[in-house]
Amino acid sequence: MTRGIFSLLLISCLCGTMSLTGCGESDGTPEPQGRGIEAGKPPEQKAIYLRSQHDRPPGTTFRNSTMLTMANANLLMRRGEADQKGKITTIIRDLWDVVQVTPNQRTFVIEEMSLNNVSTINGQRKEERSGSTLIDVPFEVTRSDKSTPWVLSPPEKKLSHLQEGELRMLGNLWAEGSEGLFPEEPLDLGETWKADPQSVALIVSPRLKITEGEVTCRLDEITVLRGERCGSVDVDIDVTGTIEMGGGSEMQIQLALTGTIMRSLYKNFDMRTELKGTMQMEMNLPDQDTFVSIDGVAEFLQLADIQDSQTQ
Repeated sequence: MTRGIFSLLLISCLCGTMSLTGCGESDGTPEPQGRGIEAGKPPEQKAIYLRSQHDRPPGTTFRNSTMLTMANANLLMRRGEADQKGKITTIIRDLWDVVQVTPNQRTFVIEEMSLNNVSTINGQRKEERSGSTLIDVPFEVTRSDKSTPWVLSPPEKKLSHLQEGELRMLGNLWAEGSEGLFPEEPLDLGETWKADPQSVALIVSPRLKITEGEVTCRLDEITVLRGERCGSVDVDIDVTGTIEMGGGSEMQIQLALTGTIMRSLYKNFDMRTELKGTMQMEMNLPDQDTFVSIDGVAEFLQLADIQDSQTQ
């Protein structure tokens, strides 16, 4: 009985198909061919804004982490006239939170800011680790309006001499953005532009000060990351800068990196940045009559999350 019903349905479908085909042949109407457009793909989006167009609502929390790694890099240490060569692996980790209290007031807390070195010279292995003295110390920054820069307020608790010195080297950590990389004007897919090299410092390290260089960006595609609609931006970085090391000494840095920034189009923040290339660091220590040079392949990873007060 069931088999008979299926047979009738099959015959009915075949007859319907034959009937439609015969109708098309009899009146000369061409069969629909379509235009080969895949309906599952969204149309190309134009007028894409990557720079923030509005303030973050009060209560918004921005959580940012970065890691810069140089594995098995070349190490040169010169003391006086003697050169010592070896290898070194360097890992720099930063993690901090920024809370938007009001449109012109933010608080931030550093959860981690560490430097790990594992070096080998003349067969001797040495491990060094240094961490921030400002961990879990709350800070506040304010501004008069959107056109003025953020200003760091004196902390409620008196800082030690060491903490004060480190605070001066933080750079603009509280800005937690790379706005200078993106033009204020809307962009089209495939568009290329030159960005402000100073903005690289807010991506790689808040302690980095760019002295010269060039940054080229290209809006490659619109995609989705962790549920956020994002602009995928190809980045080519070639810059020179310095990092203040305390005690009046500076580390000279050269970066040649390429990679991708995934930037949320709705909330306007960098959700994920991956860069890879070469990096060279040089530092003179006059009081120790020592010169240090490190060069090798560098990999950088940035991850961020943003939550408004309603989702926390």
